[in-house]
Amino acid sequence: MTKTRTGQTATDIGHVTPQIAIKRYLVNELAKWIEEDQLSGTDAASKLCTSQERISHILARQETKFSIDRLVTLLVRAGRHVCLEIS
Repeated sequence: MTKTRTGQTATDIGHVTPQIAIKRYLVNELAKWIEEDQLSGTDAASKLCTSQERISHILARQETKFSIDRLVTLLVRAGRHVCLEIS
């Protein structure tokens, strides 16, 4: 993440980069899936083949903890169809 001259990151000063916006959307979709299916952290971790710590990051909507690639992989494991559209 790029820091300003004052040492703040873009998200610290309220600027949302396109990458952060995409990550935010993807992590929110994962969190909604977990919540709507009422999965426990253990069940979600098992279904997504990841750790319970990563599930905690998802539920806390900590998008900066993930790459876009990783979030897409987790969504596919959750049975979601991910489509990229460029216009």
